[in-house]
Amino acid sequence: MADDDAHFRLRIPRDLKTWVEASARENKRSINAEILNCIELVKSGLINNNIKVSEDIFKNFDQKDIFTIVELANTQATIKAQIQELHKNQIHLQKLVSQIKK
Repeated sequence: MADDDAHFRLRIPRDLKTWVEASARENKRSINAEILNCIELVKSGLINNNIKVSEDIFKNFDQKDIFTIVELANTQATIKAQIQELHKNQIHLQKLVSQIKK
């Protein structure tokens, strides 16, 4: 860490600390790096996009891969919203055409 990085104490439940320690060991990271990784995953929008995945999936990917997955999920959500909007427009146009034909 750089000297200008912020420092603070964090109190967490003992079971969560145990989980972070085990996860850090398993991922061959320091506890600090493991916590930062978790924060980055949240910051990336993974949770905000309501993507529900198990921890086991993350073990097979590095952080760059996870960010790519999040970006693809965001793209998918955007495309889905655009398709829904196009469908609404299509229905509206069909109604207009129907009215013009009358």
